[in-house]
Amino acid sequence: MTNPRQLAFIALRDVHKGAYADVALDRVLQKVNLLDNDRRLVTELVYGSVRRQRTLDTLIDQLAKKKSHQQPQDLRTILHLGFYQLRYQQRIPASAAVNTTVELAKENGFSGLTVLLTVYYVSILEKQGEMREQGKQGEHGGRGAEGQRRKILSPQPPMLIRYSFQKTQ
Repeated sequence: MTNPRQLAFIALRDVHKGAYADVALDRVLQKVNLLDNDRRLVTELVYGSVRRQRTLDTLIDQLAKKKSHQQPQDLRTILHLGFYQLRYQQRIPASAAVNTTVELAKENGFSGLTVLLTVYYVSILEKQGEMREQGKQGEHGGRGAEGQRRKILSPQPPMLIRYSFQKTQ
């Protein structure tokens, strides 16, 4: 198996079972012979998904009927991988991120949810477009909208976000 996203999924599955991210990643990478680019992609997907877990859960909460903590863990991990690529990996085209994540879902027993996953990913792309438009126009929507944006985009605990936001005002 040399699919970088599948390898990242396996490593993240181990992390969710209690393994440290670096140990789980090393365990997965030692089993396969990958090109350097694929190795870097797996590493970025694992560390990035762990680092941004709270943000990615917030995106799931906003788009899905069930909250992130109510999702099956494997589906939640797949959603995290897809959202992370769309949100934070500018070098990965959105179409590639969506297609490969939908394929990952099919390979891991979620073939019935591929349409729903595609809808989620298109929704996040639309939200990103709206945020870019607001940024171009210089509109931050006031303190409430800016605070909400920081809460969603930051991996920091809410208490630190409030403190940081108050210090910048």
